[in-house]
Amino acid sequence: MREQFSLLTLNAHSHAEPDYKRKLHQFVHGVAKLQPDIIALQEASQTQTATPVTPPKGYIPAAEGISLAADNHVCRAANLLAETGLNYHWTWLPIKQAYGNLTEGIALLSRLPIQAVRWGCISQTNDPSNWRRRMLLGIQTADTDDTWYFCTHMARWDDAEDAFRGQWENTKALLPHTGTLWLMGDFNNPAEIRCEGYDLIAAAGWQDTFMLAREKDDGITVQKSIDGWRDTDRKAMRIDQIWCSRKVEILRSAVVFNGNPLPVVSDHYGVMAMVLQNGKEQPL
Repeated sequence: MREQFSLLTLNAHSHAEPDYKRKLHQFVHGVAKLQPDIIALQEASQTQTATPVTPPKGYIPAAEGISLAADNHVCRAANLLAETGLNYHWTWLPIKQAYGNLTEGIALLSRLPIQAVRWGCISQTNDPSNWRRRMLLGIQTADTDDTWYFCTHMARWDDAEDAFRGQWENTKALLPHTGTLWLMGDFNNPAEIRCEGYDLIAAAGWQDTFMLAREKDDGITVQKSIDGWRDTDRKAMRIDQIWCSRKVEILRSAVVFNGNPLPVVSDHYGVMAMVLQNGKEQPL
């Protein structure tokens, strides 16, 4: 078992982000500095018209029939990271059509080999042409048989057609019933709002790594009006979170890719957690 490891989650916005290629390289440069052990990405897209590509080394298909495009965001990032000497094993799950010409997905990257993948639909709709479709993606790495890392991108609490509560119940049904589980992503439920999605997760016994951390910042991951929230006046939200199914030691929770010092690469900032095991510490 590793004595310490780090987790990073980011809603990448990827191809929908202005000046995407520059921000892709900035993201890769930042990851090369941070070197997280596990990365969870949401809104990791590819264009629907791009040429299919042969799956590269390190790629593990989440399911049969997934076609990777040459401009797949995760594929590009993993290849660029490999050029720096940082090799990730990764998987990508397409979810829905978005922004007209994109196939949007979620992804997990691991510095250790991936030995198992599991996934499932958590929304009421399972139609990839419906923007409300939501999925759960998980991996198990080669160093343990009792730990799973999951990535998700969920709906708002007040979505009238496919709300968070139902997606959370579906998520719980898909998760393993034993072992240590990590759940990372864009939950679209601000941590500061009581009696909604954040409290529902906590009531199920999950531990927010931000709250467990010995050191932390303000945790804010969205500072401006973004897609999905433009009908509200909410800003300065902590909606990108890292949860664990049990209480663990967290040295630090840090917002990254927020301009201090790593550049902003998305309409969300990222969150990185340093997890301690056996009492050993390693700084972010």
